[in-house]
Amino acid sequence: MTVLLGSALCCLALLTVGRWVTPTVPDLLAAAVVGAALGAVTTDVAILAVGAWSCAVALVDLVRHRLPDDLTLPAAGAVLLAAAHQGGGELALLGGLALAGVHLVGSVASPGSIGGGDVKLCLALGGLGAVSGPSVWTVAAVLAPTTTLVLAAMTGRTGGAAVIPHGPALCAATLVAWVNAGT
Repeated sequence: MTVLLGSALCCLALLTVGRWVTPTVPDLLAAAVVGAALGAVTTDVAILAVGAWSCAVALVDLVRHRLPDDLTLPAAGAVLLAAAHQGGGELALLGGLALAGVHLVGSVASPGSIGGGDVKLCLALGGLGAVSGPSVWTVAAVLAPTTTLVLAAMTGRTGGAAVIPHGPALCAATLVAWVNAGT
């Protein structure tokens, strides 16, 4: 049942991003596969919901090379509220600010490599990683830039307008670390 739920949630999430990009049939199929994969390894509805949101975020970043505030900032607020409700608000805030701070430093040190949307996305994902445990935060924080750098090197897209969007790697790394911690 969670395989179908995951697929449905991911496809529905893609259908909400019409303001920035129109999902294609291959986009929806890819989202369905991601959702099914998540549903196959977890019954945690929170992971499925974050997976669906991540599909939407990743699609927009892949197509537009942009992460709109409408997708990043409300998510950060939701993570902080949910964490605070469970007694981990301060930890989520620190984790989000730490990951965003690392990315902000990277953005300043290497202009054009990390965008402001990536930094804002880190507020939600860093908070989520922190409340899930220090190993989740650390694995996601290391895996995301490693993934982006490897993809850039493999494709030869290491500079200028052809840079690999970092948002999908941030989302995927956080999900992988989070799911792995729960198993």
